[in-house]
Amino acid sequence: MGKYSEQLKLAVIEDYCSDQSGLTDTAQRHGVDVSSLRKCVAAYRVYQRKEASLL
Repeated sequence: MGKYSEQLKLAVIEDYCSDQSGLTDTAQRHGVDVSSLRKCVAAYRVYQRKEASLL
């Protein structure tokens, strides 16, 4: 999701993580590429794990 703003990325990722919809539905709802969303979600989850381990 390199061509998308950080705000949009975070909003889409949070929507995906908080919703029961799948990647495809979430990507279509926000007009983003499914494979880009998949990569961003994976990176976000790694970041969350690292952040949680610091607490």
